[in-house]
Amino acid sequence: MPQMTGGEAVVATLKALSIDTVFGIPSVHNLPIVDALAGLAAPRLVVVRHEQGAAHMADGFYRATGRVAVALTSTGPGAANSVTGLWEAYHAGSPLLTITGQIGTEWLDRGKGQLHEVDHQPEFLGAVVKRVFRVERVGDIPDVLTRAAHLTVRGRPGPVAVEIPIDLQYQRDAVEMLPRPWPDREAPTEQEVASAARLIGDSRSIVIWAGGGAVRTGAGPALQALSERIGALIVTSTNGRGAVDEGHPHAAGAFTTDAEVREYLEDADLWIGVGTRFRYDATAEWAIKPPRKLIHINLDRTARDRNYRADLYVAADARLTVEAIVRALPDGKRETPEAVRRLHREPRERAFARLGPWRPIAEAVAEVVSDQGILVCDATIPAYAFGNRVIPIRHPHGFLYPTTAAIGPGLPLAIGAQVGAPDRPVVLLAGDGGFLLDVGDLATAAQYGIPVVFVVFNDRAYGILKRVQEREFGRLHGVDLNAPDFVQLAQAFGIRALHARSAETFTDRIREAVALREPVLLEMDMSEIGPVPLGGGRPTAAESKRERAETTRQG
Repeated sequence: MPQMTGGEAVVATLKALSIDTVFGIPSVHNLPIVDALAGLAAPRLVVVRHEQGAAHMADGFYRATGRVAVALTSTGPGAANSVTGLWEAYHAGSPLLTITGQIGTEWLDRGKGQLHEVDHQPEFLGAVVKRVFRVERVGDIPDVLTRAAHLTVRGRPGPVAVEIPIDLQYQRDAVEMLPRPWPDREAPTEQEVASAARLIGDSRSIVIWAGGGAVRTGAGPALQALSERIGALIVTSTNGRGAVDEGHPHAAGAFTTDAEVREYLEDADLWIGVGTRFRYDATAEWAIKPPRKLIHINLDRTARDRNYRADLYVAADARLTVEAIVRALPDGKRETPEAVRRLHREPRERAFARLGPWRPIAEAVAEVVSDQGILVCDATIPAYAFGNRVIPIRHPHGFLYPTTAAIGPGLPLAIGAQVGAPDRPVVLLAGDGGFLLDVGDLATAAQYGIPVVFVVFNDRAYGILKRVQEREFGRLHGVDLNAPDFVQLAQAFGIRALHARSAETFTDRIREAVALREPVLLEMDMSEIGPVPLGGGRPTAAESKRERAETTRQG
């Protein structure tokens, strides 16, 4: 068996797993790993400016490529900084491997105050990952890392953490590399497929509801074939956008709460939920009434009946299951209802029309993203108004957003996506408040020439909170911001900056920014054009609660 240090064993194992990208920050508790990465094209190290960004970037890399990446941190403060990014990946179902250093084995769990020592680190990491592993011997590194990496994709995908004490990273020992293939996809049973085919055969009006699991498993072609065979409308959660090309004539996109789409959903005989949990946002906080029958396909067995009761629950891979159902159906196609074709067009047309003076801005973003671009939305009013639903997404890795609805992840998600898909244009829509949470990683984009177009919509406020305060309290407190000069800020990082104040200027500037193929910050000053109209068919939480209360009184 070859002799190598623990740091070298980590890198050799990542190579064996075909993991080619590591996002992280060097630390005294991971320098042997960093040294072993020196000079390598794969795995390559992308040095970031905040560990939260490292986790978000690994998440964005996966969402844009379908390939697992690594977040590398120090023990203690570094691991703690990564928690928000790991929490986002956990909720989004993104597999990533986070490797953190740890104090030396002699001092572990003794609370003596070693440098960067944190009591109960596995416990706080365990709250936001599927499992935490700790390496105990150099020779165990390949086995532990391989098991951890495989766990990221087994069952419902998500992040997994591995702690490696610093003395083991330096120590040299015999290490046996035992390459093992990634886990096979979980297939449905013949009985489950036959039951699904019978339910479809007994149903007249059918809706396919696709979520993030449909994107992760590449179920899009099978979903499209199924919808064409049975004349089904296709809707998606926000996380499921692009699972099926939103230009397909059966696709209504993420307009589940549009009044007409909602009526069609509630009148349907059957929903086929594919890789979705029927989250609060897509269901108007579960105010959308369930169908007469439901087939629910989801790897997460614990999601069964959590939000809607399933007549058939299939805990298996989305793509394999849908492909099997298509094969089990009788030959021939049902006629596509005219309502399906109408719902493909009209909700988006209505939403565009409601944007008023902001419509040309949304259309300009749609133009530059086009068929192959990647749109990344932070939690910001322009995303709510048009980014998250209105701009068409044409491929399964074409849309990223914070599933947790946190502000700030957009910038590092976009950088990770661009690192993973260097030939595709990546456009970020962010507000001034959220953008500043991770602004330090503009230095990462500048250092590596990562050509993201960072669009900052500047209203000098936490805009959505300002609207809520005005509505709920009639006064403002703590929501107006002293925004920096974003053009000068970007230039200080060595990034080209552009500025727009009108829809016409914005259109010209975003075309210019995308064509440059270098990191560009485009500030859209919202002071002249005015607030972005909301209300594109998705009710607010308060409206949903009032609706449920009214339904209860009437019942």
